[in-house]
Amino acid sequence: MLQSLLVLCLVMPVAAPRIRVEHTTDSLAKILELVTDEKAILVDVRTTEEWVQGHAAAALHVPSDSLRKHSLDRERLAKTLPKDKPVYTYCQVGMRSKQAAAILIREGYDARAMKPGYEELLAAGFENEVGPREPAPDAE
Repeated sequence: MLQSLLVLCLVMPVAAPRIRVEHTTDSLAKILELVTDEKAILVDVRTTEEWVQGHAAAALHVPSDSLRKHSLDRERLAKTLPKDKPVYTYCQVGMRSKQAAAILIREGYDARAMKPGYEELLAAGFENEVGPREPAPDAE
């Protein structure tokens, strides 16, 4: 019996449980209102190259790669993103936004992944901005 338990413990993965995140059902109009009223935070999780080519003007840039376990700088993240407001993540098509939201939820954020990508945000009335505004949180 003890040997079976030992084998089971060695075989089972030793990882944090996966958090299943679905895309938010909040409308783009509602998200725009919350972000405009500073009641929510918009986060672009695309690459720095994508960010520089254009991003929602109200968004903070936190590349999804910087949120991965091996490169997550919790101190820098805490300085960049307050935990007292909902955080809406977006990317180009919705996949990275779900991954980023799952990581942020594990870190204690009220994170919500957006299915609409960058282009849909612009079509819904989010202002566009091109070029770097400030260094990305993962840059030194």
